[in-house]
Amino acid sequence: MKITEYHFSNILLEGHLEFDNTENSQYLIFTKGSTLDVLQHSRYLWHSGERLELTETQREEVVAANDQLASQGYRVLGAATRQGGAELNQLDHNLLEQDLTFLGLVAMIDPAQPEVADAIALCHRAGIQVTMITGDYGLTAAAIAQRIGLANGKPRIITGEQLGHLSDTQLRQILHKHKTGLVFARVMPEQKLRLVEAYKTVNIDS
Repeated sequence: MKITEYHFSNILLEGHLEFDNTENSQYLIFTKGSTLDVLQHSRYLWHSGERLELTETQREEVVAANDQLASQGYRVLGAATRQGGAELNQLDHNLLEQDLTFLGLVAMIDPAQPEVADAIALCHRAGIQVTMITGDYGLTAAAIAQRIGLANGKPRIITGEQLGHLSDTQLRQILHKHKTGLVFARVMPEQKLRLVEAYKTVNIDS
């Protein structure tokens, strides 16, 4: 029986938390979100029907698998669970996302519409700067950017975390310098607004 559900956890970006009551007063928590964030809060690994202590080598293997899929343009999520007694039902939901058991990866692809590449090429010919701003993982965003012709070669990726450390002056300098191939990945909604406001202050043609 499902007890409650939380969306977009403060800890797990893109997080989704479900709280189920199983038999014998045991509680099961299921969560999914950014692989790196889920992995960071996982202490165990579910492997061949057993819960094992998650080793550093296994963490590296999960990250490598995540990055391999992401570099092909897949959006990858990590899935994890936690089981316990009634005390779990008393915890704040942010505290529930600790000592998780990592279950595996889920890979999805949402291909760009066929006309996107032509539209970007038309913008480039007209001298219009095109920038990608997305909540996706950096490698996923980079693969999509190359696929749709946003970047000739390797795009410049700036993550939301990196953006948070940039001053307004530094940000304007980057926007002015990179006329093509600029991708902002793993950004929050308020950061998207900041980027829009920053572009308004930049003279792209200067």
